Amino acid sequence: MSCRFLNRVKETVESNGLIGRGETILLAVSGGIDSMVMLDLLSRLAREEEYELKLVIAHMNHNLRGDESLRDLDFVRAAATKAGLDFFEETLKEGEISGSIQGGARRLRHLFLKDVATRSGASRIALAHNLDDRAETVLMSIFRGASLKGLSSMPPKRGSIIRPLLGLKREDIEEYAEENDIAYVSDSSNDKTVYLRNKVRKILIPLIENDYSPQVKDRLSELSERSARDSDFIDTLSLKLFERALLSEDKGRIELDRTLLIEAHEALSTRVLLEAARRLKGESAGLYSSHIGLFLSVLNGDAPNGYVELPFSITVSREYERLVIERKDGLPKALNAGFEILLNLPGSTAFDDVGGSVFAEVLSTEEPINIKGHGPMFALFDMEELDELIKAGTRLRLRSLQPGDRMEPLGMKGRKKLKDIFIDAKIPAARRRVTPILVAGDEILWVAGLRQSEKFKVTGSTRLILRVELLSPV
Repeated sequence: MSCRFLNRVKETVESNGLIGRGETILLAVSGGIDSMVMLDLLSRLAREEEYELKLVIAHMNHNLRGDESLRDLDFVRAAATKAGLDFFEETLKEGEISGSIQGGARRLRHLFLKDVATRSGASRIALAHNLDDRAETVLMSIFRGASLKGLSSMPPKRGSIIRPLLGLKREDIEEYAEENDIAYVSDSSNDKTVYLRNKVRKILIPLIENDYSPQVKDRLSELSERSARDSDFIDTLSLKLFERALLSEDKGRIELDRTLLIEAHEALSTRVLLEAARRLKGESAGLYSSHIGLFLSVLNGDAPNGYVELPFSITVSREYERLVIERKDGLPKALNAGFEILLNLPGSTAFDDVGGSVFAEVLSTEEPINIKGHGPMFALFDMEELDELIKAGTRLRLRSLQPGDRMEPLGMKGRKKLKDIFIDAKIPAARRRVTPILVAGDEILWVAGLRQSEKFKVTGSTRLILRVELLSPV
């Protein structure tokens, strides 16, 4: 009977290319029945000539169940010693897990396993998930509104992670443990139906098996396999689209050609978002169908400057025919908050949050005037007229764009909204928020790098000139 289960594990290993001859395999062992059966089965496999594997054991004590957690650690350590295998352990401190307990513990555990794999020279990390675990995960993914990619969770192999027990049901594992007298410990938290997985495992799936489909676990596992196959194919095409649409990629910011994304099928363009999220935050997990819908609203919307916020500080904005995906925690602070700085006169005024500076100086028309450069990167004003305001208590300030801002552009009659000036110049919304605007009281004098005002302009009678220059354009 044991050979039957071992052969099924071999079938899973060989059909999915999980293990190569002579490899070092790191086993994540909790001490529960699944991981202890995995240890026994892979130990048998390791001794066979066609495999000749080296096994290493790792155990993380999450420190969530008091003495029971310490018991598990001692148990696994003793099992490793008995098997003559190298053993790596780590105990978390109280409060070290952030976010949800299950999600936070899983993240820290994966980091620990990757570190141990590097230190031990292991090429694979074996997890003891079985067919039941996979079926439960598919159901929970459906509840969350998962896409095809979400339904393909828990594949036999993903990167260095392998799952050699996916061909076995929980009842198979229990039978194997009984036949081979496999010792294990039980996690009391698995009995608490406060967790969604335990509810699905103990209540929902038995109900479906009894009243609707006795083979529900097999059907869900098959659905996961088919979804993984189709998802891999779409991933291949979407990655090619991502590379074609990529205009620039800097730390925390990715710019894409919107035209190419619109022309593509949504099955591909939405995967481009997931690829961008993966590059920005290291993974795309946590983005669901509602977030995909927000992305599509910006991509396909009529507004030339759409903007939405997604989880993990990721934003998606449209800048005409560019689609910008970025992490807010990697952007200048001024993108998310207004700014206002007094102009140093004379001297430089730096924008630490934006990454630029404005230089101001007062010049006499009796001397040759320094007007190096050309265009909107500098502006000239009648300093004597401004000085009257300054003496009355008005300070010259540099600030961010505010709703309803208007100015009288040089050479034009009448006032114009700054929003329209930005739109006419095709300035992206993100850049507008960090463009310094020179003001005297409520009067806008200069939109740095763009337009200056008719007010306080230099005339033939001007004797003193205020010259301001944008040294580092935003």
